[in-house]
Amino acid sequence: MDYSTLNRLKDKLEQATSAAQVASISAEIEKEERRIREAEEREERQKEALISSVESLRHVSQSLPLRQQVEGFIERGKVIMKEEYHHITEPGLAMPGYISGPKSDQWFSEIHIFNSRHFKKHPLHDQIEKVCKVHNRSYSAYDDMMGYLKALATDDAFWKEMEQKETTMLQNNRGSIAQIMLKDIERCKQYLDNPIPLQITRGFSSFTKASA
Repeated sequence: MDYSTLNRLKDKLEQATSAAQVASISAEIEKEERRIREAEEREERQKEALISSVESLRHVSQSLPLRQQVEGFIERGKVIMKEEYHHITEPGLAMPGYISGPKSDQWFSEIHIFNSRHFKKHPLHDQIEKVCKVHNRSYSAYDDMMGYLKALATDDAFWKEMEQKETTMLQNNRGSIAQIMLKDIERCKQYLDNPIPLQITRGFSSFTKASA
């Protein structure tokens, strides 16, 4: 956290020579202290959201397709827009609207983790990562993220490639398990044909004949 502005204002206050200067500088100090408090609270919320995101992702079913999870992020983004979009309506303040709240903090944090785990080779990976790191509650960052998620969800070529890889991996795993089971069955047949006492070393698949 940067406290240089606050320290500079406090130095100016000590050097103030009139009541008007004291009042003006005191108001600036109060404004800066409020800004710092809000920044610290926001940082704390982001930390809590990150921790919560990690915990929640641990409980996400591994059987849920990745594409469906991306679509879930899009739906959550729509809810966040309704619940945590803040539009400045105070007279004389020309400030853009912004997104802020616990749901949006957690949303960005979960997307960051999800993107790092699954989409390192996707062309949008770097853009998504950048927005997650520097979104700073801006509406434009939220809008960019929704655009990236929608583009990712409709990237049929990418999902087809992912499906082919998952199918190949599943077939390989099934082949390995089948080979182990066949070996175990063969050992059982050998034992039934010639029931010599067996010595267990490491589990069922590692039976060895005991020495006479």
